[in-house]
Amino acid sequence: MRSTSRLLGILAGTALVSALAVPVAADEHDNAMVRVVHASPDAPNVDIWVDGDTVLTDVPFTAVSDYLSVPAGTYNIQVTATGDTSPVIEADLEFAAGTATTIAAYGLLADITAAVFTDDLTTADGQAKLRAIHLSPSAPADVDIAVTGGDVVVPGLAYPEASGYLTLDAGDYPLEIRAAGDTAAALQFDVTLAANTNYTAFAMDAADGVQVIAAVDAEGMTESPDTAMTPPTTGTPVLLAGIALLGLAVLTSVRVVALRNER
Repeated sequence: MRSTSRLLGILAGTALVSALAVPVAADEHDNAMVRVVHASPDAPNVDIWVDGDTVLTDVPFTAVSDYLSVPAGTYNIQVTATGDTSPVIEADLEFAAGTATTIAAYGLLADITAAVFTDDLTTADGQAKLRAIHLSPSAPADVDIAVTGGDVVVPGLAYPEASGYLTLDAGDYPLEIRAAGDTAAALQFDVTLAANTNYTAFAMDAADGVQVIAAVDAEGMTESPDTAMTPPTTGTPVLLAGIALLGLAVLTSVRVVALRNER
């Protein structure tokens, strides 16, 4: 049905990047694309297990992995505190051929769980796509995302759900997060969107309120979902860049600070 040893080899050799999670081109049409997000603010660093074997170790809060190209099939996924073998999350997940999936560990440690989101890898010609995922347990349960001082563009985004993708002109956008129905900004930030690129903005807890971690879902893909993706040759952090990992080693930490945090 699928080769577990092959999956382990792919995962073990893949870098985690929380600044820009870029897609990996699949060489087989029967593969699926999968990435992992650590969004539990009080949880320790975690290990990721697949079918009983450790594949990623010491993953920190706010990390977003690269997309991993894996054989389609069903896998037992476990999340444990680093160095522990007792899972805090366990689920059997099926990954269909030709799909892209984000698995997010979210919530406080006492009730940590996993959410699974389907990603859009088909870009809009000459435009950008942007969606938001609400993974901040300390933020209001429902939030609006609006142009700074202006109209709401994503109304009533509930925790822990994802908005649909918005298709926008490439460019710079000043945005803010508000409690749903309110006009006061809880967080203001700028976002720069490139043409022919899809983004996900993850709202997570921060020491002083809320932060936004951005990832690239797809870049430069034509309208045909069967066309292989090309990873970006240059990268600019979109909202917030986090910790970059290569294997098990922490290499660098880069942050672009939000303009204003008013909690």
